[in-house]
Amino acid sequence: MKIEKSKNSHFIKEILPEGFSIEGFEKEFTQNQNIIKDDRNIIKILSIGEIETVTKFFKTPNFIQGIIYKFFRKSKARRSFEYSIFLNQKGIKTPEPLGYIEVFDRFRLRQSYYVSRKIDFDFTLELATKKKVEDYRSILKSFTDFTYKVHKNNIMHLDYSTGNICIKKNEKGYDFFLVDLNRLHMGVVSSKVGLANLNRLRQTNNSRRKFVKQENMVDWKDKKGNLLGKRYYYVFRKGELESLINDNIKIEKSFYEKGNWGLILKKEI
Repeated sequence: MKIEKSKNSHFIKEILPEGFSIEGFEKEFTQNQNIIKDDRNIIKILSIGEIETVTKFFKTPNFIQGIIYKFFRKSKARRSFEYSIFLNQKGIKTPEPLGYIEVFDRFRLRQSYYVSRKIDFDFTLELATKKKVEDYRSILKSFTDFTYKVHKNNIMHLDYSTGNICIKKNEKGYDFFLVDLNRLHMGVVSSKVGLANLNRLRQTNNSRRKFVKQENMVDWKDKKGNLLGKRYYYVFRKGELESLINDNIKIEKSFYEKGNWGLILKKEI
């Protein structure tokens, strides 16, 4: 069955090279191997004309979610674009928003992309919280002031984690850039709520479990935190996964994430 698709895009027109098409963009994104992150969503460095961008492909929504995003709610890509513009207008830095693309069929949203200009930052807040950069005390103090400014503008980042804050040193101190912007709260942020939001950073840092042994039994909990039992968790050594792969399977990428090693594979036909 042929699925009829419609495409909606909104770009800062000056960046689009002559002959640009959404079909060409999607093909280039799929083929591009300059991957920053590849889990639930895929983030890649992608050139559009002469501009180097960071382009985020959001996980394809399920059927019900797709209907909601077509008829009732803005897509994550569109929200990321509009929130980024709004934040910059408030003096809160984000990578420059360049555009977004939405692909629909008759019933639902199927794909969406958010495109921003690639920034050259020095490190993320994660390194400062782990005391792995010089002057980390000053950085954390400046970041607390930055968070206070964000909250005083009646804005709260709902995915406030150390990996979502990029830091660049300037002559007077540090600039902070917010990323992953599709979930923001707009409204008065009380001191209690603001402190809880800031505390998410500590929880995020501590949530990455470190294992000494390769074979482990860990708690298995439901969404409410109730203990359901134990589950087996195996930690691979570096290079161990590669030794298990057959010759007819190509290793596209090896990566270390959330305390374990993983591979992206491609089967040769």
